[in-house]
Amino acid sequence: MRILYLCLFSMIPCLVRAQEMSYTLTPVLTKNRHSLDDVMRALYREYYQQKGRGFTEAEFRALAERIAGVSLVEFFVYVNTVKQPDYRKYFGYAGLDVAVEDGSFAISRRKAMNALQENILKDWLR
Repeated sequence: MRILYLCLFSMIPCLVRAQEMSYTLTPVLTKNRHSLDDVMRALYREYYQQKGRGFTEAEFRALAERIAGVSLVEFFVYVNTVKQPDYRKYFGYAGLDVAVEDGSFAISRRKAMNALQENILKDWLR
């Protein structure tokens, strides 16, 4: 039992980073049609309910890419490493500008946004 807890505990930072990155990258890649919630539901259905077991990291990635419909190489670089995300790029997908100064972030809404940016921002804020 202790080993199970240690395994789950060691996964928490990866899951938190995955969730953080999913809010910025997934809506863009899927044109706001899918989210990490869709991946988690599919994992539960396909691995726990149908196969009666957990899933490997490779299976998680394959399923996430299947749902997204594109490669998620860029996404998993941030999930599996401590590489700093390009916040300006990813927040820009939601029509937000990010100013970084002395390790602090200032986020502001762009005056002109396209429909996809509006939808992504709306999803983030609900």
